[in-house]
Amino acid sequence: FAKHHSGKKQSLPGFIARRLQKEPVHIKFASANVLTGREKEEIIVDVGLDCRERMRQLQMMFYEAGFQMIGIQEGRARTARNFMTREYCVVGSAADESGNYGCELWVARNFDGDDGDIAVASKHLTILHSEPRVLLVSVRAPGLCMDVLTMHVPSFPDTDAGREKCLQWYTRITGIIVSKCSGKVPLVAFLDANTQTSCDDPVIGSFRSAEPNFRSARLAEFLRT
Repeated sequence: FAKHHSGKKQSLPGFIARRLQKEPVHIKFASANVLTGREKEEIIVDVGLDCRERMRQLQMMFYEAGFQMIGIQEGRARTARNFMTREYCVVGSAADESGNYGCELWVARNFDGDDGDIAVASKHLTILHSEPRVLLVSVRAPGLCMDVLTMHVPSFPDTDAGREKCLQWYTRITGIIVSKCSGKVPLVAFLDANTQTSCDDPVIGSFRSAEPNFRSARLAEFLRT
């Protein structure tokens, strides 16, 4: 299975079969907090994706780069949604009462393959759990079968209370996944974990950007679960 990948083709074997053949589907993934790179004073409700023109621009960028599945954080839509654009099926959770957060999943409407296209429509995407920082979706299209988590983890302070809240957060999310997902299909996760990677762990990789900290340790533990 794949938990978080961006920028390169990934093979999801086994449960994802091409039509009647048991060949893997190759999917190009991306995970994006759409407020990344903006100055702090610019981060307001209006820079979310409730503006269709901004969504259109971002979708075209991802589509032209060949990405077929994108997890979005800080979509900031005012209501939950499930609709189709020209390139993608979109399903998303609403922002909170202050207009912050909101997660989305974009799935390409067509996947090209040697044995024909896989067509995806809104009816193939079912929300299993939705809240401003968490979106869990079942993808069940002919030839494409997986569960997908898009999540925006809070930035927990490095205090005793912060460490405890971080543990409680990941414990709660793990419980949601266990209760909502069958475990019989791959789980793909798009995460903004609000931490720098700081451990040499197979589920994260060998790249270290910071000294070890409790946030990265909890992230690694969550990915291993």
